[in-house]
Formats: sequence, C-alpha cells, structure tokens
Amino acid sequence: MKAYNTLKTIGLSLLLMAILPITAKAQKTEYSIHFGETLPVDSYRASKSYDGNVAWLSKTTLAGADVGINLGGKMKYNFDAVEGLGIIATIDIFYNGDNVDVENWQEDNIAHLKEEYSLERVSIVTPKYINIPVMIGINYDREISKNTNFWAETAIGVNASKITDLIINMPQVEDNDVIYTQHYKTMAGWAFQAGIGIKMADKISVGVHYNSLGSIKVKGKAELDGALANSTYIGSRFSLLRIYPSMFSIRLGYHF
Repeated sequence: MKAYNTLKTIGLSLLLMAILPITAKAQKTEYSIHFGETLPVDSYRASKSYDGNVAWLSKTTLAGADVGINLGGKMKYNFDAVEGLGIIATIDIFYNGDNVDVENWQEDNIAHLKEEYSLERVSIVTPKYINIPVMIGINYDREISKNTNFWAETAIGVNASKITDLIINMPQVEDNDVIYTQHYKTMAGWAFQAGIGIKMADKISVGVHYNSLGSIKVKGKAELDGALANSTYIGSRFSLLRIYPSMFSIRLGYHF
C-alpha cells in the first residue's frame, strides 16, 4: 500500500508538470532536456559479489552498481519578484549495470555450474538497476559574464526503482532446459537532488548533480522451470534487505 501511494504521488507530480506550462505565460517558462553519465557512490557502488554478497542475491545493502547513464527533462517557471529564481519540475531515468565484482561472480558461477552438471553451455543474466525519480524544487541562475550564467538548484520528490530479473539458464540438464529466475518487484521511495553548473548562450548547460533516490526494499518472486523444478521453488517469494541508490551525475543539457 505504501508503494502504491508513492507511485500515485509520481502520477500527480507528472500531472503538475503538464498543467504548469498551460497556466504560465510563455516567457516565464523554460524547458530543457539533458543526458549524462552517473557515478554510483557508497553502498550503491560497493559489493562483495565474489562471495555472493550482493543486494539482489543475499541479505546485504551492497548493490554492486557500475557507472551508468542518465536521461531527463526539466521545466522551470520563473518568479517575477526575484530575477533568476524559479520553481522546477524534473523527471529522470537512471540506468546502472554491474560492477567488476558482479562480473567476476557471474564468470565464477558459470564455471561452477558447468562443472557441477557437466554442461557445455550455461548463461547468467545479472540484474541491472533502473530508477525514475520525479521531483519539484527551486532553481536560481545569475549572469556571471556575457552569455554565461551560473545556476544552482535543489529538489525533492519520489522515485520508482526497478531491479531487472536474475536469469540462470542451464540447457540440457537431464535432457531438459533448466531456467532459474528471480523477478524483483518495482518499489518506490523518496528522492532528493542538488546540482550546480553553467549555462551558455541560454541554450547549452553543463552541470554536476548529486542524487539520493531513497531506501528501496529488495523483494520479489523466484521461479525454477525444467528438470530440477519442484513445488518448493515455483512461485517462492523472497524478501531481502534495502538498497540506497545514490550517485553523482555529470550532465549536458539543451534549453529551448
């Protein structure tokens, strides 16, 4: 129920982003899109996957996320009272893959399963992280030289977080394909961001942001299909600990 209410808040925030431009005068409203690279920090980056100690597999907060990408958009409504000050509404997509620890775990377990079941082929698809925060906050920009502005902003909101499936495929075990899958539930949490940067010629901006995307519970359902499957595994639900997605992002933006 808590996750449902938070996701409902995301929907209301998106509705607000759609309504504000309609009610605002055109010259007071600015839009921009941005993309960039994300650098996970703290427990979101850390892992000990060579021991199977990663958040989507065991009870730990270490997520094992690698450098990723960020795409997003922003709307700013400027206030009359204070030049350069305005309210912003943002939406972003963050994607992070596996770090080296997770890749090593993947290689080691493929080798182990091949040996244990005398297989020629085994594949493991490891989970990836997708976060979609929607936030509202304030932005201030000030001209520091001709055609160059300094800006700073901060915002809070909600984040929808998805961990993609863990899939282990072992062909021809006892003349059958065996596929073990862990499906992870989409969860929600609070989100915060703060950033600074420069804007050039009112069109191009470069900035650095810090994003803290909440406390996300890791839970879902496991399934085992094939020769080794039994009622113990099919549809078994699991609940692990929490992850704390946090990262720095370096962004290039275009304003129109």
